[in-house]
Amino acid sequence: MAKEYSIKQHGKTILEGCHHLRMIWYNLIGRNIKGEEYHKYIGFATSSGFQQGSIELYRENELIETGEIK
Repeated sequence: MAKEYSIKQHGKTILEGCHHLRMIWYNLIGRNIKGEEYHKYIGFATSSGFQQGSIELYRENELIETGEIK
């Protein structure tokens, strides 16, 4: 399976994968989930290498969107 997408933070690739990575992206920036569920998700994400702050979504090494983990 091709790794066409990547999520980076502070210039470092944290995750890379296929088109399903967009769902994780939307979770991280709070588009898919809100409130307490979002805070629990971010707790998991920070234990997996993310930090609160800006993040970037790339497709085939081209920046396509920026967002923020709150």
